[in-house]
Amino acid sequence: MAEASLEAVTFNLGALLRGPELEVEREVHVEVRDGLVAHIGRGFVPQRRGVVDLRIGVAIPCLVNSHVHPMDYAILEAGLDLPLSELVSWPHGLKHRLLREARDEVLSEASVEVLRKLQRQGVHYSIAFYELGLRGAAVGLEARREASTKSLVLGRPERREELDEVLSLSDGLGLDSPLRYGVDELERMSKKTREAGGIVAVHVAEDQESRERGDLEAALNHLHPDLIVHGTHLSDEVLQELAERGVSIVVCPRSNLHFAVGVPPVAKMFKAGVNVLLGTDNAGWVEPDLWREMEALYFISRLQGRGDPREVLKAACVNPARLSKLNLPKGIEEGERASFIILDGFA
Repeated sequence: MAEASLEAVTFNLGALLRGPELEVEREVHVEVRDGLVAHIGRGFVPQRRGVVDLRIGVAIPCLVNSHVHPMDYAILEAGLDLPLSELVSWPHGLKHRLLREARDEVLSEASVEVLRKLQRQGVHYSIAFYELGLRGAAVGLEARREASTKSLVLGRPERREELDEVLSLSDGLGLDSPLRYGVDELERMSKKTREAGGIVAVHVAEDQESRERGDLEAALNHLHPDLIVHGTHLSDEVLQELAERGVSIVVCPRSNLHFAVGVPPVAKMFKAGVNVLLGTDNAGWVEPDLWREMEALYFISRLQGRGDPREVLKAACVNPARLSKLNLPKGIEEGERASFIILDGFA
């Protein structure tokens, strides 16, 4: 992984996926200086000090896991046979009971392990959701520090009076269903988060029941989220509206399959022009592996008649940069931060 090198270094590469559209350029050299991509040129430069020769290497932007619950790794496969509603519903779902009982050190260690696993996969940035109010936000901050990784900490207040303090510790809110909040509370959380400069993310239409109860309308009308998670049960018309509004959707296909709630309509999302992101969701039940998630997304999109691997890869690496609040590089391009991984082209 190349990231923020202070010395000038040039990479000879067999291929590179350039810019936000991941255009393929073959036999190139990339000069990195002061952490930025200073130059991308055709052909290879002669070997000398400061030149790394990787002529079989393929450079792609670092990956982004746009939705993960790291603390769940502390309760691996607990309640494996339970339906989604009994496992993760707040406040009495098994997950929440077990997380509340766990010591902070255990939750932090589990979160660090998840973040380090992702790092080893080439994941440069994660959008991590932490439950348990102030306690969870503090765990997220400690895990990010310990893992020395770039992770957006999204908190979730347990009580109304915690909101300001949670926002002071986190980068925004990562809410479960909007249906468990009143209209005034949704609007208050939205206003406070934007005043703090944070992002708002919320789970929507993960299962059919939530969709039928109007979770999307509650979110759009009163919470005004930057991104929604899942969207497993959204119609063509709704997807078109989300594209027009600029609301991103994080799909988590392996989680949807694991919990047997449905298959996300990813082909329709791509067709509608929705900004699709990719996440691994609950680390306790779905191994946090973004490469496996990309494979699942590709298979599902093929099954739905739109098997474009470039769309899948964009969801995992460059589409998150379209959320300006994340301040991510827009692919491998001159002037952007040098944030890329180099794959073995013979692998």
